[in-house]
Amino acid sequence: GPSDPLPAPDPLPLKLRAAAAHVRRVYEALPVNAMLIVSTGQGDTAEVRRTQEDKWKRLQGVDGRAPWDEPSEAALMQLVRRVRQALCFVTIKQQPSAASKERKKEGKKDGKKQGKESKAE
Repeated sequence: GPSDPLPAPDPLPLKLRAAAAHVRRVYEALPVNAMLIVSTGQGDTAEVRRTQEDKWKRLQGVDGRAPWDEPSEAALMQLVRRVRQALCFVTIKQQPSAASKERKKEGKKDGKKQGKESKAE
C-alpha cells in the first residue's frame, strides 16, 4: 500500500559505473597499440580447493571422515562449473582518428574552457 517503504536502490549500477571509470582511466593511460585485457571470474576458488582437499581426505579415510559420496561429488562439480565461468574483454588501443581528434577539439570549444578564453579576450 501507500505506507510501504520504497525498496532500497540497487547498488550494482553505481558499482558498474565506478568499475567502468577505473577501466577507462587505465585504457586512457595506455600507449597506442597496447592491449587491455579485463577478465572477471565468479565463485570462490578457495572453497573449491577446500572441497577438493576434503574429497581427498574422505577418499583416504583420514580422521574418520564419512566416505565421499555422489551428492558430495555433484556439489563439488557444481562449484567447479561456477568458478570456471568468466568473462574476458580484450581491446587494443588504436591511434585516434582525425575525426575523433576533431570531435574532442569541438567539445573543448563548447565547454568551460571557451568561457575562460572569451573572458581573456
